[in-house]
Amino acid sequence: FVIDTETSQATGTSLGLRGAVALGDLVALGGGVRMGHDTSELYASLGLHLSDTQRLMLTGGQLRQHLDYRFPSGKAKAEMTQNSAGAAWRVSLGSGLLDYAEATAYTARTASRDLADVRYTVDTAALYELWNDPRRIAGSRIAGVQGKLGLRPWEGGRASFGFGQESLRYDLLNGDERHTRATGSLGLEQAVGNRTRLRFGVDAAAAQNRVSVG
Repeated sequence: FVIDTETSQATGTSLGLRGAVALGDLVALGGGVRMGHDTSELYASLGLHLSDTQRLMLTGGQLRQHLDYRFPSGKAKAEMTQNSAGAAWRVSLGSGLLDYAEATAYTARTASRDLADVRYTVDTAALYELWNDPRRIAGSRIAGVQGKLGLRPWEGGRASFGFGQESLRYDLLNGDERHTRATGSLGLEQAVGNRTRLRFGVDAAAAQNRVSVG
C-alpha cells in the first residue's frame, strides 16, 4: 500500500491511496482512490497469472475533475467525468539480455457537456452588439495500442523501449476532429546498492507528453 500527495496547477492538492493484495497464487486485486478539492479518482485492477512466464492485467476507472473553462462570455467552472479501461499482457523472455515483452491496449472517454447559454454585450463608442454564447465543452475519446520490450543491457541496469499508435477524437459542434500519431516510450533503471534504484522515463503520446525521474 502506498499513500502519496500530488499538487496540480489545474486541480490543486490531492491525497492518494493505492495498493494490491494477492488472492491465492494466480490472482491479484489492486485499486486506488485519489481525493482533492477539485479532483476525485477511483480505479481497480485485476492481475492474472496465466503461466510461469505470462501475466495479464485488466484495469478500469473513473476520473472526475472541476476545471475552469474560458468562454467569450467569461470563465465558468464545470465538472467533467472520464471513464477508462485498459489491458496489458506480458511474457518473460528469460534471464539473458531480453527481459520481457509487453502488449497494451487502452481507451478513455469523456462525454460532452452543455452549460447554460449566457448573453453578453460588446459596447464601444461606435458599436453596440448583443451576443448569445452557447457554452459547450467538447468531449473526447482516446484509444491506443503499444508494444514494449524490456532489456538488461548491463549489470544492475534495465531498459525498456515502447512503440505504438494513439488516436484522439474531439466531439466538436461542426463534427469530429481527429488526431492520430505514433507513440513511444523509453525507460531506464539502475540499481545503486542492494536497496536503491534510480529511474528515468519519457512517454510521448497524442494526448500528453510526460517525463519522470525517481
